[in-house]
Formats: sequence, C-alpha cells, structure tokens
Amino acid sequence: MAPREFPVDRDDEGARLEGFLRRRLAWPRTLALKALRKGWVRVDGRRARADARLSAGQVVRVTNFALPLPGEDAPAARPARPAPPAAVEAARASLRRVEADLVVSAKPAGVVVHAGSGHAWGWIDALAAALGDPAPPVPVGRLDRDTSGLLVCGRTRAGARRLFDALRAGTLARTYTAAVLGRLAGEGEVDLALEKRGAPGAERVEVDDEGRAARTRWRALEARREGSLLALELDTGRTHQIRAHLAAVGHPLLGDPRYGTDASAALTRRLDLGRLFLHAGALRLPREGDEAAVDTLDDPLPPELALAWAHVR
Repeated sequence: MAPREFPVDRDDEGARLEGFLRRRLAWPRTLALKALRKGWVRVDGRRARADARLSAGQVVRVTNFALPLPGEDAPAARPARPAPPAAVEAARASLRRVEADLVVSAKPAGVVVHAGSGHAWGWIDALAAALGDPAPPVPVGRLDRDTSGLLVCGRTRAGARRLFDALRAGTLARTYTAAVLGRLAGEGEVDLALEKRGAPGAERVEVDDEGRAARTRWRALEARREGSLLALELDTGRTHQIRAHLAAVGHPLLGDPRYGTDASAALTRRLDLGRLFLHAGALRLPREGDEAAVDTLDDPLPPELALAWAHVR
C-alpha cells in the first residue's frame, strides 16, 4: 500500500493545500476539494482549508483509505478534455511575459482558471498547450471566472515557490480596476472579516466577525454621480473579496449578479454591460535574477469595459 503521509518540502513551501494535493497525489481538482470538504485530509493532524498555505516540515495525511494515491491507480491530473484550439490560440495571444520558470498572461473574462466544478478545462490548460508544457502552470493568486486581467503562473516548482515568496514579501501584487455603483471619492480601505458559505460553484461570501481577516485598499480614479472607477489592491486574497467588500459598504460592482442590488442591476442593464466590471490591469513582480528590482506590467481595460464606463453619468 502506498504511504498516506506526505511531508511538505521546501519546493512546496507556500503552496495552497489544494494545489499540493493535485501535484503530489495527481488528484483532479474536484476530488481534492471534496476530500478537504469531507475532512479526509489533515495537515499536522488538523483539518485545513483548500487555500491554506503550507510550510516546509508540515505533514499532509490522507485519512480515507478509499482515496487513490500515486501507485494506486490514481487519476491523471489532466482536464476532462483538452482546451479547444480557439482557447489555445487565445492563450498564445495573451502572453505578456514568458520566462523559464514563470509566465504572465492576460486572462479573458468568462474563463475559469482551473478545470472542475462542471468545467472540462481551464485557462491554465490552454496556457500549457500554448507553451508546449507537459503540465499546467501553477497560478499564484486567483482570478475569478468573471474577472479579466493579468495572471502570473509558475512553470516549474522552483518558479512557483519564488512567486509565492514574493507574494508573501509584497513584491508581487496586482492592482485591479473596478466600476462600482454610486459616488466614492478619495481613498480608503475595507477591513471586514469574511466567511464563505454555500456549495462549491454557488458559494457566497459574507461579512462575519468570526470569519477570516480580509482587507481591501481602494483609491478613486474618477467619481461620477452614477458610479465610480476605482483602483484596488488586496492585502489578503479571500474568495470574492473585492465583490463582497464593496457590496458590504454599499457600492457593489457593476455587472455583479451575485452581490449586486436592484440599483446596480438597473445601471448594468442601461450600460448594456454583459460581464463583471473587474479587471486586473497592473502586476508588480520581482525581476528574474534581481529580487530587489520590481517590474510593472500593464493590461488596458478591455473595450467592453471602457465603453461601459464612457456611458456612466
């Protein structure tokens, strides 16, 4: 029988627990999430969330002996079907930086990053095909399906580790551009703990004093009567953090059916906006070979967002 304990080494330090299970155990994302939800995976003897960050020296143990492990006919860590040719071409055109151990691409809205939860392939599968890599790259920092913009991934374990280290050190960060309902001028931050509730794919994040700490910093780029254009940075990376935080302070994102209000939905319809107005338009990351130097990559607002904002009164 294959060993059911997996020590975390330096190559996996900083990795998300879900990603660790997919790489080390060759589990598809759906199986990894189910095992974590059921409590069939423990870290140092305790239950842990899918987004828990691992540290070298910790031990991940699988407690359900019915789950497949490497050497026990484990399923291949591949999408249910390959990314279609059009998606591979789109991924190739999206490349903003390609290095030996990392890749930066501009993900379009409407595409999930990972396969699973009813999606047969994800953006990282299209990237792997576009790059000719044998395995999908490891995304560092999440982008929701309905969010567009710059996504950085490690092409190697060493590259992913370097990026996770930079994320913790603050030398890797994204700036988002968002349009929200109502006038919001100046700058500030939303510091409200969040808790995720609901089934995967239909979860909703709510403000909860007993939830996980979350902080979003915002700066108004332009404030109009109907809506405001904001630049946002995250000090934490919770699921739907921007969407939940802005809704909680009365300025929901335009184009957001899950956290929006009747008023934001009405403005979204008037603007003929068919997607979430959230774009990861700037990325700071350390320069390869010179960790003290930071480069900034920019990706302009997609045309549909720029057009919608032009019509906000």
